[in-house]
Amino acid sequence: MKKLLSTLFYLLIFTNIYSIDDVLEYPNQEIICVGNSLTAGAGGGGITYPKVLATLTGLKAVNFGVGGQTSTQIAARFGAIPILVSVEGNQIPASGSVPIISKTVNILYNSGRYMGSQKCTLSGIRGTISTDDLGNWTFSRETSGEIVDCPQNTSIIVESKGYENDIAIFWIGRNNYYQLATVMNDIKSCVNYLKPMNKRFLVLSIINGQSEIKGSGGYNKIISLNDSIRAAYPDNYIDVRSSIIESYQPENKIDSTDHSNDVPPASLRYDAIHLTGNGYTIVANKIFEIIKSKGWVITTNNNIHYSKNQNISIYPNPVVKNLVMTFTDDNTAKNIFVSDISGKRIFNKILPKEITNSEIDFSEYKPGLYLIYCNNTVTKVIKQ
Repeated sequence: MKKLLSTLFYLLIFTNIYSIDDVLEYPNQEIICVGNSLTAGAGGGGITYPKVLATLTGLKAVNFGVGGQTSTQIAARFGAIPILVSVEGNQIPASGSVPIISKTVNILYNSGRYMGSQKCTLSGIRGTISTDDLGNWTFSRETSGEIVDCPQNTSIIVESKGYENDIAIFWIGRNNYYQLATVMNDIKSCVNYLKPMNKRFLVLSIINGQSEIKGSGGYNKIISLNDSIRAAYPDNYIDVRSSIIESYQPENKIDSTDHSNDVPPASLRYDAIHLTGNGYTIVANKIFEIIKSKGWVITTNNNIHYSKNQNISIYPNPVVKNLVMTFTDDNTAKNIFVSDISGKRIFNKILPKEITNSEIDFSEYKPGLYLIYCNNTVTKVIKQ
């Protein structure tokens, strides 16, 4: 059978019946970015690593990040581990709602607040779980019907959106890095939840915060966790922590101190832990480098994505010498910077709000891919 498939692949490609893009097409070519506030992009000023990754790959990148959640909450929200609940009276009424009196994992939580809702199935009944601001849940059935028994510790089935078929990026464990075994089990559950014929996933290293300097207790726990993740997933592990740290500015004294302490540099941090837009861009570029090398995405010079902000026009693209930017919005100052594929900032200027056009000289830049940032807009540009 394997020989037959290999022969078929050869015929399809080398007889030009189909292109390699056709043969390698995946059933659901999206990227799901699973994590906490670092994935959500806290501190990035509107720039998140999923947003930059979408620009780089041309694929839809779903931001599945929620602030403050532990690895267990994230895995349960993803559908990878069960949530066991008990409802009042051990029955779901014929219509309306019923209080949930106990639960094993609270996924309706975001950045220190109980909030949100989630579609699910409970005892075969489709509905929605919701929370009040004290963390108390209610299950509301979607349609009326018969009374249904719901024994204690019945598993809720979180509604699947097909994410288990996607390229998955897991960046989880920062909020409970001190629970090494728990984090490792949660990552394993997430990986196992992916469809067995389509396991395209990466696991990112945990980054340490400003006070978690080399030799401290928190630092040692984070390094130990990262070593465990690397050992468990050697072909799917990305050490974004080191990439961020090595992107420090040597001329910046605070950055140099952070670098000597093996801490992400202040110039790339919004606060003690969260990153700036530049920091998240470095993460996205590192992910892009790996998934491209694995053949999970195929990019060509024809795969160019222009700014979706109708107030900004960027051309020509590809560019040889001068890149022109025109603006129809004259009410806002424009913060423009350019980064290369590694995430290194190579150009920056701020335009007063009354300026409606500007040029960037690309003549001295090497051919390749560049990202143009203007306020909250990211545009991919090819230098020829």
